[in-house]
Amino acid sequence: MRTSHCRASSIWIACVLTGFMALSLPAQGSPAAGAPVSSGDVRNEVGSYGVVFYFAPRPAGETRTTARTLARRFLPKVPLVDKPNKETKPPFIGFLEEKAPLRAFPLPEASYFRHSGRGLSPKDITAVLGTRSATSLLLVAPRDDVWSMTRAFTQLVQEFAVTTHAYVWDIATRELFSQQAWKQKRLDVWPDSGLPEIGTQITIHLYQANESSRYLRAITLGMEKFALPDVVIPELVGSDNRPAGNLINLVCQSMAEDPVVEGKRQVFRLASLRATRMRQEFESSLRGGASGQITLALLQGKAERGDPDNRLIEIDFRHGVGTTNDERRQNLFSVLWGADDAIVGARHTDDVLEAARKASARLPELQAAFNKGLAVGERLLVKAPFARDDKGMEWMWVEVMSWPKGKDIEGILQNDPFYIRNLKAGARVQIHTRDVFDYLWYRADGTSEGNETAHLLERQGGPRRTNE
Repeated sequence: MRTSHCRASSIWIACVLTGFMALSLPAQGSPAAGAPVSSGDVRNEVGSYGVVFYFAPRPAGETRTTARTLARRFLPKVPLVDKPNKETKPPFIGFLEEKAPLRAFPLPEASYFRHSGRGLSPKDITAVLGTRSATSLLLVAPRDDVWSMTRAFTQLVQEFAVTTHAYVWDIATRELFSQQAWKQKRLDVWPDSGLPEIGTQITIHLYQANESSRYLRAITLGMEKFALPDVVIPELVGSDNRPAGNLINLVCQSMAEDPVVEGKRQVFRLASLRATRMRQEFESSLRGGASGQITLALLQGKAERGDPDNRLIEIDFRHGVGTTNDERRQNLFSVLWGADDAIVGARHTDDVLEAARKASARLPELQAAFNKGLAVGERLLVKAPFARDDKGMEWMWVEVMSWPKGKDIEGILQNDPFYIRNLKAGARVQIHTRDVFDYLWYRADGTSEGNETAHLLERQGGPRRTNE
């Protein structure tokens, strides 16, 4: 599952297709956000799988004829319908076209494709932005036929793109594909029969929910294609990126394989996954103390501007251990994936203290950068001392959440202490800037800066204790 560290709607409001896409979702009641998901089948009555084809600048061949021919070949029992309406009964393939200037099917600016373009060269981006027409196809399939029909439709889309020399926009995930990228990332990874790894067919948007908070919100895009609700975690910190993304992948795959849930207390198990490669990859990455399963509450999600036009299921961590949401979330991540917490006995020798002084000298610049606003995908951690229950100090990492000028650092503890009973990972803590021993700045491009004291302390070879 690809995680996009942006909010697409903040750059461009994806495809103005409200009327067209609304055909895919039947009228339903609207349970209140935050209410438990009712036990039972979570699927929508139909799945909706829409694409837009853009050309460079015009299609090679007659588009309607091509679409009709390919529909007969790949989905012979599914009619191709021009401009479907609310009376059109599924299954069907809707067909719409528009000539430039594109108003129903607008393209975003070139910069958008830096994070949501797949297999596109600069030349491709320039070419597609000059398109003179757009063709859209929408498969609406009953939920019991959604996997076989969407697999066939994915192949139809590939053949249409090759025949007409088109680029493919996935309406649900808001990504633009070259023909080769569509084949590799959507079609080749889907077996001829059965389910794909659903993470290859959807994406996650991770973004800062509001400017006054460093918390992040993660939401899937693309589950509507399979008659399933999209999944949201409304509150995360940067250090949750990988465990949260993998958890969302686990939940989505589990619902795809078995859409019947117990909303108030749902157990998800790695061992239950039928997607062999995914299960093995997850199991091989487990760390100390991992159980390979997690108990969650599933709630009705609260929709935000820019969310998919689909039902939302919110992942809730209330069954974790802790007094706050952050503590319970961190606890359940550790229960599922394990943790590598370790404590090393160390001496603050001259070289260690010199590295700490250099780190301290960087703090004013780090504070300024943090308050200016870190990019989504970046996070800043500081190492600070906490008084042990017996004597001495235990030094642990804290993800910075707030650092006002002239005030203490407020953040989320990233380690489970070994010698402090009433403190746990996920706790909201305050530390004095003067007490910061080291820092670690993870950048959006995957590089990092800081933690210069680590190798010096490891070299001392002091006693080491782990959480296993």
